[in-house]
Amino acid sequence: MEITTWLTATAPWHVRTHRIRTARALHTGEGGFAVDRDAGTDRETGPAYARVSAPAGLTGLHDLDGRREGEVVDCLPGTNVLARRTALPVLLGRLPPGEHWLKCAVLGVPSGDEAETTWRQPPATAPLPTIAHPTTTAHPTMGDGT
Repeated sequence: MEITTWLTATAPWHVRTHRIRTARALHTGEGGFAVDRDAGTDRETGPAYARVSAPAGLTGLHDLDGRREGEVVDCLPGTNVLARRTALPVLLGRLPPGEHWLKCAVLGVPSGDEAETTWRQPPATAPLPTIAHPTTTAHPTMGDGT
């Protein structure tokens, strides 16, 4: 498996573009930013998006290709250094063997009316990056040290 990722700043959002090459089928999960859930949360999920709003802020993801499903995960206590218990918006999907491109817009902002307005205006799809010289490629082991 080979994953190459590009980050594009579109303040206050950022766009993540991933090129995935795999010889096997994959389950994918991509997370936004965790937010403190102790004071309560407002959650929305659906095809191609997931968001969580709390007194500490609003965080969410829009799948710019519309192929993944949104979900909110309640993280285990103690897994975040800033908050005791957090909620994490994620995009989940499945990929068959081959080459795939995934793109999403990610937001993390303080709570308030401006946050809700910003959430409703994700950035337009950014063009695919030039791939002549990828900047970051991960090569995980196969579990047997290879």
